[in-house]
Amino acid sequence: MIETCETSLVNATEEVLCFYTNTTTEIQIIRIENNSNSKLERIVFPSEKLLFVGQPKAQLEIYTGSNGKAILSDIISCANLLVEK
Repeated sequence: MIETCETSLVNATEEVLCFYTNTTTEIQIIRIENNSNSKLERIVFPSEKLLFVGQPKAQLEIYTGSNGKAILSDIISCANLLVEK
């Protein structure tokens, strides 16, 4: 299933469509940081795909964990998640 997230990007100077897939067997929490006009925080299940709009300079933080503790496991630049036109 592909899930899309709309965000409020009223004054964004540069917007890009990004794509992320949770390729692990764990539930992840993803959060976009450094995105001045919108914020995104979602739970992403194993093998779930996510389309979202952001800025190339924004960073996607990926948290995984168990026992109620989320640990930052990766940071990916949105520039590396661009959907090619």
